[in-house]
Amino acid sequence: MGATQFGKTPSELAKLGYDQEGDFRDLIGNFENPISSFFRDLAIAAEKLNLTLRPAIYQGQPLVTMRAVRWTKSSGEPRWLLKLHDDLAQVVSARNEGFEIQQVTRLVAFNFYIRSKAGSGQLVAYNWKPTDADRKRIGVIDTGYPYSDGDIPSGTEKHVFDQSTGDLVVIDGSYVHGVLVGKDEMSGRLIVNGFAALLKDGTVALFA
Repeated sequence: MGATQFGKTPSELAKLGYDQEGDFRDLIGNFENPISSFFRDLAIAAEKLNLTLRPAIYQGQPLVTMRAVRWTKSSGEPRWLLKLHDDLAQVVSARNEGFEIQQVTRLVAFNFYIRSKAGSGQLVAYNWKPTDADRKRIGVIDTGYPYSDGDIPSGTEKHVFDQSTGDLVVIDGSYVHGVLVGKDEMSGRLIVNGFAALLKDGTVALFA
């Protein structure tokens, strides 16, 4: 529910976000909740650093900033719920010409675990930030998806987040990461996620 920037032009993303923003707002609610509180506190912290936190804007239209996701297990992927990827490639892609997020200097991904059983749907992050040359060699220059285990440099450290309901995981999206199936207890699993792009002009632009 909401929209995802992956594989879309800016205009496609803007339209999807506009069409589904009301449904997403109804899901989260208008009352005080941990997600709205987090972004309020984040905006206050950004202001102290002389940064402006706001939704990403394309052609004058603010974009939806979060989305709700229920990943489902694929029968052909016994290990991965979401294959290894990096989030930066799709943001800096030539597809985003004219969209301000292309001017990103650092990309952060937020994952709020609304409902998640410990040991299932585990987020795994590798200490490897691929370059454009790496992406071209692997064939993921515009998407950052998917990487295979063999693409990860030998000896690279990784961390597996064994998150559960109520957790928040924040990672640098330029590093390769994915979601393991784990114990395969996917019933009712629900996450809300989005991105914050620090732009060259000191703006922190939020988008999904």
